[in-house]
Amino acid sequence: MQEIIEMYLPKQLAIEAPFYGKNVQSMLKLGRAQGVAMAAAMTMGLDIQEYAPKKIKQSVTGNGNASKEQVAAMLESILKIKITSNILMLLTPSELQYVILISQAESQA
Repeated sequence: MQEIIEMYLPKQLAIEAPFYGKNVQSMLKLGRAQGVAMAAAMTMGLDIQEYAPKKIKQSVTGNGNASKEQVAAMLESILKIKITSNILMLLTPSELQYVILISQAESQA
C-alpha cells in the first residue's frame, strides 16, 4: 500500500464505511484490510475519508449496485492490470486503491 501511495502521491485515502453483514469472516477480513490501508495512509500523512460501498462502486463503474466482477472488469480496463481470482476475493482494497487514484487525478486537474 505504501508503494502505491509513493507512486501516485495522493492526498487522501478513501475507505469503505463499515456496514453490517451476515458473514463474520468476511467482516473480519475487511476490517484487517482496512486497518492495513489506514495504517499506511497515516504513516504517509494522508487524510482518510469514509465512503459508502455504493459510492465507491459508483465511482469505479458508474453503477452503485455493480457486482465484484463488474468492478474487477472496470479496474482491469482502466488500470491496465489483470485481476486474479485471489484479488477478486479481496476486491474492496482494490476498489479503494482506484479511488485513491481518482482523488489524485482530481486534485491535479
